[in-house]
Amino acid sequence: MIQMVLYSLLLRLYGFFVLHLFGLWIFALQLAHVYYGTQNKRFNFVRQERKIFVVTGGLGGIGRKVTERLMSLGAFVIITGRRPNKDPSLKKSMEELSALSSSFKYFQVELESMSNTVRFCDTVKASFDRLDGLICNAGTLGPSYRTTPEGFESQQAVNYLSPIVLMDQFQSLLKSTEGRVVLVSSAAHRIGYCNLDDFMFSKAYCPYLGYVQSKLALVAYTRHVGPTLLRECGITVNAVHPGVVNTGLYSNPIVKLIGKIAFISATTSAETILFPLLSATLERVTGQYMENCEISLPATRVMDREFTENLYKYTRNLLGPWLQPHQAAN
Repeated sequence: MIQMVLYSLLLRLYGFFVLHLFGLWIFALQLAHVYYGTQNKRFNFVRQERKIFVVTGGLGGIGRKVTERLMSLGAFVIITGRRPNKDPSLKKSMEELSALSSSFKYFQVELESMSNTVRFCDTVKASFDRLDGLICNAGTLGPSYRTTPEGFESQQAVNYLSPIVLMDQFQSLLKSTEGRVVLVSSAAHRIGYCNLDDFMFSKAYCPYLGYVQSKLALVAYTRHVGPTLLRECGITVNAVHPGVVNTGLYSNPIVKLIGKIAFISATTSAETILFPLLSATLERVTGQYMENCEISLPATRVMDREFTENLYKYTRNLLGPWLQPHQAAN
């Protein structure tokens, strides 16, 4: 018992230092981009009149800026989020969005629940006959170990599993427009591992290692399914690092203080997410990982075809009850 407690403590310390040291490196690279003027981009995207997009986590932080930008381009945006009435900041955000435009519809969705996610998809499919794009932006970094009623570790559920369910359930709507999918990952995926024998961290848990695992899994899944979705459905899917952004994901007061001074803005970050969604230069580009609006080499593990194949099979079997029957893994 004492050995397990000690092991868990050491694992947490290891994860904390590894993630934060890597974060400092990414932060230094980002500062260099900002200094040399290569980071603060704003693109001249074409108008998106009558186009329909889904943005998860679209009321706060980066997601809100993505939503605002899409609406300013003439698009209709379907937003997911938590209960605005229980979070004053979300309620205020909803009111401010409503003052800007009526070109959005909000759905309260608990993305850690696959059943709730599927119900949301069913509602959208009953109301809309097409989707032009899907941005899986919602994410979490949980400080303590918690499993969902469906048995999933909460970070893996929100950050990784729910985007897979959303892609699967919306495939027919996206196929009708040859739409694009953008999965918001992180440069921190490079220090992730993905242990398929204990994917839910039931033996020992570190929130930081759980976070980077979920982001690594997103990039690996993207690389594996991208070519198939393009060939069979005309859909592209790419993963993107949004930059080190001053958002609500960071609760540490020191990090918050640094963020006010040196992190990129949510507006700038939104451009990096919208680039693979809207850029004409990325037509039929799929299965890629992007940083600073450029295709970038992902973690070495993502390049391992055996690993990505095993992750794909594991994920499809894990999510079988919530996937469309004809697409579930054998």
